[in-house]
Amino acid sequence: AAGANCNLAGRNLACGTVQYWNGSSWVTSTSWSGKNDDVDLTLPTPVTTTKLRLYDVTCTPGNTNSLIYELYVFGTGDCKP
Repeated sequence: AAGANCNLAGRNLACGTVQYWNGSSWVTSTSWSGKNDDVDLTLPTPVTTTKLRLYDVTCTPGNTNSLIYELYVFGTGDCKP
């Protein structure tokens, strides 16, 4: 169960972009927008990379304390936490 401080209003990530490194530049894999709660996001296709980033992340207007509680990166398609 999440701790009491992990569910405070205003900590959501309303929109953003997931990018991976292809060895010479950042490539956009997927993005999301219009979120008001937890973001559950799966990349549309598997990628092999040495770097992964969340780019151009924005919280809901008026909120300034966004929070990433968990981030999973899987080594293989069947690997689950």
